[in-house]
Amino acid sequence: RIGLIDMGAVKELTRGERLAASLLYASLARQDKKMLLDMVRVSGYKSKYFDEDVIWDLCRFGFDTFGRDLLKGKNIQTFMDDLYRRDPWYESATNLTMAQFLSIRLRAVGIAMNFPVECHAWWGEDAEKALNEAGLPYEVWNSKVMNEQFEPPTMSKGAISTKLFS
Repeated sequence: RIGLIDMGAVKELTRGERLAASLLYASLARQDKKMLLDMVRVSGYKSKYFDEDVIWDLCRFGFDTFGRDLLKGKNIQTFMDDLYRRDPWYESATNLTMAQFLSIRLRAVGIAMNFPVECHAWWGEDAEKALNEAGLPYEVWNSKVMNEQFEPPTMSKGAISTKLFS
């Protein structure tokens, strides 16, 4: 049986947020760490060391996968605590928080149904099409274009808890 799950997560994305989400999934699909890191810089993300591996893993976890290759045998809480210990973050954009939470919730349902999902595999191609339709193909994106196209991010300041279920 399949039932409808109402996550209660509704948000209308602005054009800039839709472009950011499209670029995010296209960069995940291409495994383009440089592009993703440029997005994170433009968004105003701040951490103690700006550890590129920590940021890549945070983005993959938040928007793409809970896969064993990412978690490396750790449970989610231990994984997040380890990332925070390696590079504590203290400011991040909240523009796509609802999209991130919904992605996490839907992937959890997939795992419960023994159907693990990597979102980039499903959405990467559509993300590239959306960028092309907007007249901004993947290849033209850089920090300058991001600053022109993305709205100023809404920021979360102060210590961000790594506790998912507090």
